Amino acid sequence: MLTMILVLALVAAFQPAFAKLQRRTPTADYVFVLKQGGTEKALRSSLKGTQISKVRDLGNSTFQVLFKKDPGLKTLQAKAKKSKKLIESVQNNLKYEATLPPAPAQSGF
Repeated sequence: MLTMILVLALVAAFQPAFAKLQRRTPTADYVFVLKQGGTEKALRSSLKGTQISKVRDLGNSTFQVLFKKDPGLKTLQAKAKKSKKLIESVQNNLKYEATLPPAPAQSGF
């Protein structure tokens, strides 16, 4: 029982730090998939009223869009619906972290 209380106390104490480490969705960073042949110019036109910082073409009608001020996913989904089917989907750009395996131990030979 005491062990469980200690574990819960430690989790509560470090929860903000864990939450920060687990955040993989940067704010103001989204991925848009356009209908085949959709262009950056058309995407920018569909996103009028937002503050776009940078657009990166990822290929295959997919674009990463960074905003100066995050409009929020719901706002972007509403703009996608109004885009006359130009924008097929929009989602937060998820960041994945990879860790390398430890280097093999060096022998003394």
